[in-house]
Amino acid sequence: MVEGVQISLGIAWTLVTMTVTVGFIVALSESLPNLLTRNTHWPAPLRDASALLLAVLWLFLGVFLVVVIWAALFLWLGEFDDFSTAVYFSAVSVTTVGYGDITVSSDSRLLAGFAAADGFLIFGLVTAALYEALGRLKAEHDAHGRAQHDG
Repeated sequence: MVEGVQISLGIAWTLVTMTVTVGFIVALSESLPNLLTRNTHWPAPLRDASALLLAVLWLFLGVFLVVVIWAALFLWLGEFDDFSTAVYFSAVSVTTVGYGDITVSSDSRLLAGFAAADGFLIFGLVTAALYEALGRLKAEHDAHGRAQHDG
């Protein structure tokens, strides 16, 4: 596959995976206030830990979906014969681990680089989203503490 096609596919797939990731982050951002106000009869540390755990699991699901999207591309291009190998290669690429035990042909090497760059950006976004979730938890604690102190 010529370099221009690889670059075009890489850009397109990156846009798709970024859209998926941003969708997961927006959904988390919209649902986090509900998670924080649910189970108010629970002790605050347990409620906060459960909200944060749900946030981590939700974002992990989004990252896994990104891996599957990249795997689908590599399968479609005929780089791998089975789904599990494609997912393994995509996970190693997206996480930028790059073991090198499984590689793609020269026809898809640029795409593997796009998958790694995409993963680098996605993990930055996911980290920022978790940091924001922690900030909201702290703000909720501070507001709750002030309300109890003032009340």
